[in-house]
Amino acid sequence: MLNLIHLADDSGRSVSVRILGRAQPGILTGHDILDAEIVVTAGENLGATFPVTLLPEDLEDWEETLARLEAGEPTRWLDSGRTSSVEFDSPTTGALLVSVRDEPATGVAVTVPLTPLPPTWTADQRRRLAGGTRGVPPGGGRDVARRVRVAARPPDGGTGGDRLKRAVLTTVRTGGEPGRSMGGYDPNFAHRPSEMTSTVPSTTLTAVCSSMA
Repeated sequence: MLNLIHLADDSGRSVSVRILGRAQPGILTGHDILDAEIVVTAGENLGATFPVTLLPEDLEDWEETLARLEAGEPTRWLDSGRTSSVEFDSPTTGALLVSVRDEPATGVAVTVPLTPLPPTWTADQRRRLAGGTRGVPPGGGRDVARRVRVAARPPDGGTGGDRLKRAVLTTVRTGGEPGRSMGGYDPNFAHRPSEMTSTVPSTTLTAVCSSMA
């Protein structure tokens, strides 16, 4: 797995976007579509995982989101309504508030405050984006079911059955059509660009994915 995004503070809280693989490796309409997951952790007490599918334009939007964050503006990434979104805000405390919302399916939302990050944190994320997806496994698509996973550990550590409590908050199907993949995007229908895809060439994608051609 490759962390396209990784934000972490000294208290053990973090937000990452992990690239799991390509939706349809070697197929023109699906090779550059990435299966991924947003992972939120808050020390050892809480963790949540949100499956997402990233399109080429999502990578370009992340570059624009970083520019707004550098300007000190609150912003939102993955705001098309197709998949879970990520919101960023910087209150007067100086911490970066990151909220992940699974509005299209489950309604689950998780917010974590990241204590003041180093001044170079946006530059670090740009390097991750520009570094490409070298080492990304081919992948093979994702199960039709969409799951948001949350794991909670009692503050005292717990023992036996209380050591780690895991609950699948909800399982839904996106669109109700057999074969439709995560976030409502179906690579089998990618040949209909008016529905989900862009006809504008992706300059960011060239930098991010060229090494996997």
